[in-house]
Amino acid sequence: MKIQTSKNPEFEKAEVYTEKLKMGDVDSFRKLPNGVYLVEDLGFAKIYLQKPGTRQKGEYDFSVWVEKIEKGDKWQPDYGEMFKLFYKLKQKDPNKSSILYEALKGIVLDDMEPKEFFNKVSSIRIDHQKLGNIPATYLITIFKWIAMQEEVNYPTSYGKFGKKMPLFGIALIHLGLLDDKEAYKLFVSSFKRKRGKR
Repeated sequence: MKIQTSKNPEFEKAEVYTEKLKMGDVDSFRKLPNGVYLVEDLGFAKIYLQKPGTRQKGEYDFSVWVEKIEKGDKWQPDYGEMFKLFYKLKQKDPNKSSILYEALKGIVLDDMEPKEFFNKVSSIRIDHQKLGNIPATYLITIFKWIAMQEEVNYPTSYGKFGKKMPLFGIALIHLGLLDDKEAYKLFVSSFKRKRGKR
């Protein structure tokens, strides 16, 4: 899916809050009042959460937004973007993609923060290396918040896929079973329907 620059007037006018929100803390996410929250500052880009989400999947839904500092453009990252970045890295450097896969798996399965993974688990730092012209920390960060978005909407505690959703596609690419386009097609045609109703 092509990333579009956002012209959402509600987002542009919203007050921005800085909140310390941790992966896995679903209750805190659900208690957030409506608004826009600055959750990550990567230097070259900022990550925001907007509640309610633009698709309004439910009362707890929120949207993830990226703002590129240099141009001020804002867009919503999606699965297609994540899969493409990971697939390119796998083709270029399988060893680094394996480390990145373990980091993403740690975020989902162990509720680890990206910094925690690289400080405690991996002695090889790839988070500030480049994926094309984008630091790997960007992929790690948007993956974290999209996984949290899925967990809030479709909690694993309710028997849903939740935060595991984005990891499914990454795992299939990591194992060499699908390329990025095939993984995205599988997601939109199959996994999305299986999430079901809350």
